[in-house]
Amino acid sequence: MECTFGVENIDETIEKVKAYGGHVLMQKTAIPYVGYIAKFLDTEGNLICGMQYDNSAR
Repeated sequence: MECTFGVENIDETIEKVKAYGGHVLMQKTAIPYVGYIAKFLDTEGNLICGMQYDNSAR
């Protein structure tokens, strides 16, 4: 199961994950006409996704 949270700024979210000891599994990736997604493991090994909606993503 993947839990996805909507975020305001995916780049800031990636930096916060790193700063607090999480691991980036999938770097920022565009989903055309939808937005940007990144995948992380938190400090307990849980898979979490961050999604920044942006219909101009290419």
